[in-house]
Formats: sequence, structure tokens, C-alpha cells
Amino acid sequence: MAHYEVITEEGQTIWAIALQEYGGLDGVYLLQADNPDIIRDLNAALDAGTSLKIRTSITKNEVENYDIAQHFRENGVRVNNA
Repeated sequence: MAHYEVITEEGQTIWAIALQEYGGLDGVYLLQADNPDIIRDLNAALDAGTSLKIRTSITKNEVENYDIAQHFRENGVRVNNA
């Protein structure tokens, strides 16, 4: 499975990255599966500059909001809670 890298910004949470990269909060489980050494606790804060692996391609079966995920990816949308 191919991945690309996302570097977290100040104030971003795992939930924000899931929305940004996978279009919804269900993406948090893909993030956790692909970054087990980094994401051990879904409520833990992410340090700015943390490198996360993101699946290069996703299917409609993997994420609930596939169209939103594609829109965010194609338009470089960044989601931040800060």
C-alpha cells in the first residue's frame, strides 16, 4: 500500500487530520492502523511537526465521505482546531 506524508501543524489533532485526509472522523482508524507507533491514544495531542503516513489512494468502501476526502485532497484543504 502506498503512502504519502503529512506533517502536522500547531493545534492539529488526530481528528482534524482524519477529516482533512479522509473526509470524516472514521478516517481516524485508518490513521491509527498506518501509524501505530505514533497514534496509541486517540485523545492524545499531536506535536506540531509530527510526520504521519496517509494512504495515497482510498476507495468509497474505506471512508464514509469519499467525495469530501477527494475535494479536500484535490484542493489542499488543511483542517486545524486551533
